[in-house]
Amino acid sequence: YKSAPQLFNDIIRAQRSEGLAFRGVSRSIENKPKIQRVFDNKSLLTVDCSENEFQMLNDFYRLGRPYFTVNYDVLDYVACAQHYGVPTRLIDWTRDPFVALFFAVYNNASPEDDIYTIYYANLSEHTVIDRIYNAATWFEVESGSEFILKYKSFIEVINDENKFRECVLERRKTVEELGIIDNCDYNENSLLFFNPPMSNDRLIAQQGLFSIPPSLKNNHAADDIKKKTDYFKLIFTPDFRDDMIIFLNNMNYTPTRLFPELESIGNYIKRKYVK
Repeated sequence: YKSAPQLFNDIIRAQRSEGLAFRGVSRSIENKPKIQRVFDNKSLLTVDCSENEFQMLNDFYRLGRPYFTVNYDVLDYVACAQHYGVPTRLIDWTRDPFVALFFAVYNNASPEDDIYTIYYANLSEHTVIDRIYNAATWFEVESGSEFILKYKSFIEVINDENKFRECVLERRKTVEELGIIDNCDYNENSLLFFNPPMSNDRLIAQQGLFSIPPSLKNNHAADDIKKKTDYFKLIFTPDFRDDMIIFLNNMNYTPTRLFPELESIGNYIKRKYVK
């Protein structure tokens, strides 16, 4: 691409396609879940905190309960934890390709190998679960009254391919018998997407959804994204990147819109005038 308008025209065509999910990155490490790449301010390195996954989520649930105004389902608590800075295995995606482009280019003027990458997935080719329904019921993962035990059971279920397929297909059959048109389905050799309720302003603004890797071992999660989705690469000059950010801002793809919170407004103002 030699101009932002040319790129934007192609993205607009992608935006009109239904059922696509997008993810923009500037470094290959960003395909790992956040829990596998926690930045350590002391060593200035990224640390894999996967072995502490259950402990961190349990701490968030225990300490944060006084502040929860609604009774979330299991995965909603996990998404909420990530929203407030707890690294989890959830990987962010969006239904809006311009949002993916924003996240790819906005914070990094020097991408890995001078390349930005936009991954995209046709959701009809992947397994999608919808949290409108109570997962603890349709997965039959009740192993105790505590949130973290339910979550642990859920992780065990998605690592048992046969059991997971049976659960998803049985649930789909049950809701269809009620006359409910459902978008949850199971596909072999695919990513698992969690299509959450739009429970906060950030999810709404970003048209967000998540993929959930069953395994946190080595590079399994990142490799799955590369193997099971498509992508296109963008090679920009610094001036082209600056032009593109201006185009995105003019289309109202800005930090203040995508992060509709006072903290993001403060960070935006600081960044604007420091620059």
